[in-house]
Amino acid sequence: MSFEERVELTATEKLEHSSHLFRRSVSCRFREGVLRLDGRVPTFHLKQIAQSLLDNIDGVSRIENALVVVNPTGISSEPAYS
Repeated sequence: MSFEERVELTATEKLEHSSHLFRRSVSCRFREGVLRLDGRVPTFHLKQIAQSLLDNIDGVSRIENALVVVNPTGISSEPAYS
């Protein structure tokens, strides 16, 4: 297993073990010191929690939080297109 794969596995396990993010659709990719979060969460608060859970992973110099906040009426943090 490569270093990148170990970082991704560590991040994924931290998210999966969180009662706040259990069964949420969140994925992690790690390249060149940057850990990127992708997926959807129902609140901005959960978006922040996901990032804070991953703050202290060895080798991660920056977290790029690309999680999209989705509410019952639709996607709230993506740009609207007409």
